[in-house]
Amino acid sequence: MKIKKRLAMKNGILVLTVAVIILSVANLVLNKDDIYAHSNGVPSFECDECHSGAEDKNIEILLKGVPESYISNKTYSLSLEINSDVISEGEYAGGFALSVSGGKLIVEDRKNTQISENYLTHTIDGSKLREWKFKWVAPAQKGVGEVEFTIMAVAANGDYSPNGDVVGVETFKVKPKK
Repeated sequence: MKIKKRLAMKNGILVLTVAVIILSVANLVLNKDDIYAHSNGVPSFECDECHSGAEDKNIEILLKGVPESYISNKTYSLSLEINSDVISEGEYAGGFALSVSGGKLIVEDRKNTQISENYLTHTIDGSKLREWKFKWVAPAQKGVGEVEFTIMAVAANGDYSPNGDVVGVETFKVKPKK
């Protein structure tokens, strides 16, 4: 009799454990919007919809290598750098989404950057950084005029949540060489 009770108890615990696992997986699948996208890259300028809480902190977005005026069809090596007084206490340090109104963005560092829905953004590995390199090919046709780079960037505190991060937006403009 005692053996049957023990066996029934073990089976009950096993069934309960399997049920908890199934419910946990179902919860993750059904509530995937609740999972933080802290490292996936973003094909939009919606970083500030999640990241916040460090409004008293500073963020500086630098786009290095942009010429004073561009030459049609020339390829430029650029780098994006985020400086902030938000210190990352974990693995993830930042992220960004960048678009350009003319020309073509080219991924130079596939490990850390990617193109997603016409935005240059970070990869999972790239979210561990606050500086990224890429290339830009200036518009091929003359008469395009001024080109605008728009960047939304996040300096993350690395706590695996969107809280305590600072978000900034910056626009850089460059005119064609005359």
